Amino acid sequence: MIGPGATAREAWQTDPMSGEAQRLLHEALQLTQEDRTELALRLLDSVGEPAEEVERAWIEEAKRRLGEIKRGEVAASPWPEARERIFAR
Repeated sequence: MIGPGATAREAWQTDPMSGEAQRLLHEALQLTQEDRTELALRLLDSVGEPAEEVERAWIEEAKRRLGEIKRGEVAASPWPEARERIFAR
């Protein structure tokens, strides 16, 4: 299993995917960021709906984060600022 924070390249080197899947991943990593993003979205769409437990976990996480905001423990950022920070990495 790949640990949290592993890079895509680390995952490719240690993941028990089939050889064909590893080859495709290696090729996909050579694509532009835009093409990789589009490919990732299409692959996610092909998997189908998330498992009920995953969806439930995301709902709980969203509630937890909203609670932090309401209690003043964290401050929300406007989307343009958050997007800029995300894509500056």
